[in-house]
Parts: sequence; C-alpha cells; structure tokens
Amino acid sequence: DALEPGASLLVPVWIRGDRVGAHALSLIVGASTTQPASALASKAGSKLRSRRFDIDLVVTPSLRVNAFVRPSLRDPHERIVGIEVENVQTDLDVRLVQTTFTSGYFELVPLSAVCDPADGGAAREVNVGPRQTVNLMYRARPHRAAAVNPVRAEPELFTIGALQQYIFSKDKPTALPEPIRLVYSSTVLGERGIDCVHSALQGYISRAQAHRRRNMLRSAYPLLPEKLQPALFPLYETFGIDFVLFWSENGGRRTGHHSITGIDLGVPHDYIVEALNPPRAGVARTWLKDTLQEREALIQSIASRAAAARRSERPLDVVIKLAGVGRQGTAGSDGMTAADVDVTVYNHSWRHGYDVALQL
Repeated sequence: DALEPGASLLVPVWIRGDRVGAHALSLIVGASTTQPASALASKAGSKLRSRRFDIDLVVTPSLRVNAFVRPSLRDPHERIVGIEVENVQTDLDVRLVQTTFTSGYFELVPLSAVCDPADGGAAREVNVGPRQTVNLMYRARPHRAAAVNPVRAEPELFTIGALQQYIFSKDKPTALPEPIRLVYSSTVLGERGIDCVHSALQGYISRAQAHRRRNMLRSAYPLLPEKLQPALFPLYETFGIDFVLFWSENGGRRTGHHSITGIDLGVPHDYIVEALNPPRAGVARTWLKDTLQEREALIQSIASRAAAARRSERPLDVVIKLAGVGRQGTAGSDGMTAADVDVTVYNHSWRHGYDVALQL
C-alpha cells in the first residue's frame, strides 16, 4: 500500500550483533513515488529517492552458552543433552525465558534441572545471577514418527549417492535434496512462549545453520567446489540438533537470544566413507592420468577428514539384565545358584546388519 501524504509508517528492524565490540552499520531507506512517470519526465531518475542512516552499536558480553552430550542409561536410543549457561555480567541478573531445539529425528524433553517435580513436572523459572552458571538438562529421544518407522537417514543416503556420482560419474549432481521435516521442542520458562515456527525466528535459525554448514564444509572438504555443496550435502543431518536460548534481564530492560547450531548427537557409523567406494552400477567415466590423480587426491582428502569431522558412535549397544531380581534362585545339583539373564543387543545402524555371537 502507498504511504499517503502526511502519514507515517513504522518498520521494525531486527539487528543481531553476533560479535562483541563496536559496530558501524549503514541503513539505506528507499522509496518511489506513485505518480506516473510522465509527470516526472523533467527530472530523469527522480522517481526513486533514498536516504542513508549511520548507526553505531556496541555489543557487550551477556551470556556464555555451551552444549554437551552424554549417553543415556535409561534407553540406548536416547541421549542426554546438557546446556551450560554462564552469566558473564558483573551486576545484572538474567532470567531465562525459553529454550527451543530443532531436529529432524529427536525431540527433547526437559529433566529435573528445568522442571519442578513438586509442581507436577511443570517448567520453573530459572534465574542466573552475576558470574553464576546453571546447567539445563534434557532427554533427547526419537520423536513419535521416528520411533514407529525405522531410521532411514534420508539426508545421509542422499549424500552418499551424490558424492558417488560426483567422484565416479561424468555427470555432476544437480538435484537438490528433499527438505527434512523438522521437529521443534520448546520449553517455556517465562510467562509466555515465543513462536519459533511461524515467525522470523524460523528463518534466522535456518540461516544460522546454513552459515555454519557452509563454513564447516568449506574447511572439511576444500577440494569440493563450493557451488556444488547444496547438491552434495543437505542443510540438516538426521542426528544433529540446533538450539536457541531466549533470555531477558530482570526488569525487562533488555532481552536477547543465543544459538548453538550443529550439536552432533552422533551417527552409528561413518557414512561419508561409503561414498568413496564405486557404485554397483560401475564407473561411467573415462579416466585420464590427470583426472585420475585428481580423483585420488579428492578421495584421500575426504577419507582423512571424514573420521575427524564426526563424533564417534557405537553401532551396537548391549544391555544385560537379571530377570527376577530379589527372588531366590533355584539351587542346582552342583550346589550353584541359577538365575535368568536377559541379554539384549540393539543395532542402531540404519544401513548395516551385524552377525552377533555370545561367548561365555
């Protein structure tokens, strides 16, 4: 809609300072007239007008946020995710407003550090004093759809096929991966929640992930053309999560948020290495000496970096339980006590089967 004469318009601008220090920003506002071009023919180029504003901002430290992952003793399919929040300010209390996790496979449920057991497990208010640290603990478990259906790890399967095509075929990959369905797990710690799905925050989370992913891939695989990255690596991986923490100072004078992208919960095996093997359909590329050397250098570069780029995770878990604990065992003829032992082997791999042998 046009801005009528004498009217005003308020345009909110969200400026995010991602580095501590002084910043000089330039903002240009442009507007074009609604009058016909013939009315302004006397002054060429006067249809569009603009004005520049210079903004000086100083970003000061507020919180230091770190994430760590631990195995779960409750269920081999789950993980324990911890968020360490440190208030680096010297004179202000900080109140945590909301935590939001984004993942294509896991949903995160707060534990007692965030919930109040006396209030039926409801989220409680969390305040962090000056120079104080608090840990927020969460249980990462497969969301309902993932718990019912077997893990297919579509992003990882796409990367395997695209890398094999790039390395061993004459045709470069051009198809983009299908978007992954994301699950948002939010815990409201304040009076009201913040919408991260149907707001500008959703775009911010995606752009932060894209920026981290692009820099990581550029550093990990320097021999792969950067322009082909979208056709080789999806934006999100199956077993990774993103995190956003919203906070405010007590009194509400200042609010903010911190984010951590690409928290790796581990994959059952290193899938990148599989892409270094020729596909079953054979090699459809005629290799010259120079191109053969380039291919070998590329394979060595990917192989040397693949293992270091991912957190190691065991594909198998073994759980041993004594059946009937607390009941008296049955005495055998040799005077030894017999007990029932349940041995459960979990295969977390989404691609490989394993032969299992039990040796006593």
